[in-house]
Amino acid sequence: MSSKRQLKLQGQTSKTYRQKLTLRCRYAFYLLNILSYVCVLAFNKLALEEVDLISHNVIVISSSALICIVYLVFNGKSVCHEVFSASTKVKWLFFLYAPVATIFPIYCLAYSQQRIPLGVLSFLSVGYFAFTHIWSHLLGVNTLYRHEVLKIACVFAAAAMFFRISFKPEIDFLLGLLSALMFAILVGLSHALAGVIRKESPLVTGSTIAVLRLFPAGIYTVISAIILGIATQYSAYSAAAGVALGIFSFSLYISVALNGANETSTTLAAYPIPTFIIAVIFFNNTWSTGQIAAGGLMLLSILLLQLTQE
Repeated sequence: MSSKRQLKLQGQTSKTYRQKLTLRCRYAFYLLNILSYVCVLAFNKLALEEVDLISHNVIVISSSALICIVYLVFNGKSVCHEVFSASTKVKWLFFLYAPVATIFPIYCLAYSQQRIPLGVLSFLSVGYFAFTHIWSHLLGVNTLYRHEVLKIACVFAAAAMFFRISFKPEIDFLLGLLSALMFAILVGLSHALAGVIRKESPLVTGSTIAVLRLFPAGIYTVISAIILGIATQYSAYSAAAGVALGIFSFSLYISVALNGANETSTTLAAYPIPTFIIAVIFFNNTWSTGQIAAGGLMLLSILLLQLTQE
């Protein structure tokens, strides 16, 4: 009896710890959204001036490092507990693979775009891609899903660079849409596969329902790619799709981490996307008006996300 009681108490303790961890990570998520928005403003301002490639790389990498440090300071105890109590393989992945996976796609997109606002690249790098990897370690998103998304993102970033150099804008537009659709499908499939392993997948309830749940995420992704392409004035649809897909993958991570693989996951994945699209459009047209409007929309999306999570 005593052993059963101990096991029960241990279960309650781990549940309480996980609840606290989820709450702290959620607050870190809000902080990072706001901090990412600040970086967008700052680096878009810098993008109006001529910046050489070395300075460009320094800004992108240092901005990523800055918010990673802020996150670790804010939630460092949980990170250390999860990472240092994990296996040696996870430690190596965390400290070596995560920075490489963060910088490489951003570098490819930066090289392909050349004149894309630095804030957009920093926003993708800082607010979404790097934090995605940390979040997946913290909340136990399946290793297969995490690595599959990172692999696809790296391939997509390299493809965006190739498309930008090799093809006309019209062809680039079609390739961007196809890439967006393929990415949405692959992310959805890897998400579903990871969910099967965790016994939370929509595939458990039938393939038809699984397709219906993944369909809205793909539609939001494609629409985001189109509007971001227009907002960046036909500079490169594939790179614009990369930004939208980075937001989509991060949002899906957050949704799955907090809710499991259910209907809410694909719905919540849409929240940050319209805000970011409108922000980019404003940044490319007016400075002061865009600053106020995008800030309000960003805070509104965070509030909506919090209300739906309650």
